[in-house]
Amino acid sequence: MTGAADSSAERSNVIVCSSASGGIGASTAVALLARELALELRHDERHISLVDADVCASGGGMDVLLGLEREGGKRWHEVQAPLGSLDGRALYAELPQWQDVAILSFAPWREPHPQWWDVQAAVRALADDGNVVVVDAGRGSVVKTVPLLMAAHHVVFLELSVLGLARAKAHVAWLRGAEEFRGGIAAVAGVEPTGSARGRGVLSVARAERYMGCDVCGPIRADNRLCSDVLEGMGLGSVPRKVRGGVKRLASLVMDAFESSRAMSQREVRETS
Repeated sequence: MTGAADSSAERSNVIVCSSASGGIGASTAVALLARELALELRHDERHISLVDADVCASGGGMDVLLGLEREGGKRWHEVQAPLGSLDGRALYAELPQWQDVAILSFAPWREPHPQWWDVQAAVRALADDGNVVVVDAGRGSVVKTVPLLMAAHHVVFLELSVLGLARAKAHVAWLRGAEEFRGGIAAVAGVEPTGSARGRGVLSVARAERYMGCDVCGPIRADNRLCSDVLEGMGLGSVPRKVRGGVKRLASLVMDAFESSRAMSQREVRETS
């Protein structure tokens, strides 16, 4: 691992999202998950942040996906933590907002790119005071280098196709087999592939569960209008009911993971006091 061990691990309010397949709409699903969590927690006075941690040469662009590229506020190239710490409240206040979610976006065409300690410091700072942080880790290349991400809850997105399942099974095995992995997989979520002719090649959730050997949440359905809005730079507006249903089920699993982790932490505190 690149970074040192994180003594503040086991964050019960950080969810890391990754996928073994690119181009399946996982970043859109992650953004919708963050918005759904914001709706779930709107009366709880907790902030929701979405951290774009797909910090590779071809990744990032969450603000463009959401139609926020012209909005003011900080992006990753303006956030550095050379001493390994940041002021969470100040950072949250300086980020552009989308649907009650603060967005820390990465632009691969802007320098400097964040280092592992920048990602660690930003996630830790935004997670302070029980605030929820959703991390879009793309294909997961950054995860193994950031101790806090390895200790968080995880959602793995898989494409409901033959190739998608094969890639996802290897991805889950890699994650669980990593020596540094101290978190847990809150959910595996199935995303319908786009562009299928009359549903050809789209596998069922039941088939995905048999192959993966675990529960699969979904399906998160494909929607041509939603896809077209993103491609045209219009961002994510209203979400069709058929899409939101799968996202709501996923958000419920994430909330269950948060509550389970929080209850475990409280029990450990009682036992040691």
